[in-house]
Amino acid sequence: PDDVMVLALPPTMFGKSVEHITFPGTLTFSGDTLRMVLRDLAASVARSGFTKLVLLGSHGGNVGTTDDYFRDLRMETDLRVFKIFLGGIAQVPGLVAPEEAAIAMHSGDSETSMVRHLAPELVHMDRAEGYVFDSTPDIGYSFKGHDVIEAWVASDLSKTGAIGNPHRSSADKGRLMCEAKAVRLAELLESIYRSPKREIHLAPKETP
Repeated sequence: PDDVMVLALPPTMFGKSVEHITFPGTLTFSGDTLRMVLRDLAASVARSGFTKLVLLGSHGGNVGTTDDYFRDLRMETDLRVFKIFLGGIAQVPGLVAPEEAAIAMHSGDSETSMVRHLAPELVHMDRAEGYVFDSTPDIGYSFKGHDVIEAWVASDLSKTGAIGNPHRSSADKGRLMCEAKAVRLAELLESIYRSPKREIHLAPKETP
């Protein structure tokens, strides 16, 4: 809408990817470095007179760090701080097989489909390979319906870092995924923009 203004900062191109450091070419911040980067950027935003900040991420390795730290940003800067993980919003029913959705993390069906839509020149399906593993009902490697999460690094689950099946991917699926995420992201940002300062009240004294 014309009455909604959202300003985007340049993306922070590096994040916390220590789970991939056994693979050559991995560039990563430590968790402490990423937290300090977020702190300095948030402080700069606050000094500029803004009152709200959205941490928008698409890399699962950053989720734990931002979960751990974004409340600290609220306390240190007095900003209202929100976080959105693109991988978790606007899942299109039926596009990804349940067994794939349960395990895929890197370069599987979803990620490969989206890149085939957005930048097809970067995807060489003749060279694509992915690795899968047998999941268990109770123990998982991310919060995808599991009550117990085991600590992992990418080499525990893959010989290359690719976790999931890229051979299920297609540009058409990627287009549907990207469009759904764009629509939902716009809705969420508008909701944050319009969100008034919270008012709290005493609960009414009612008996059951």
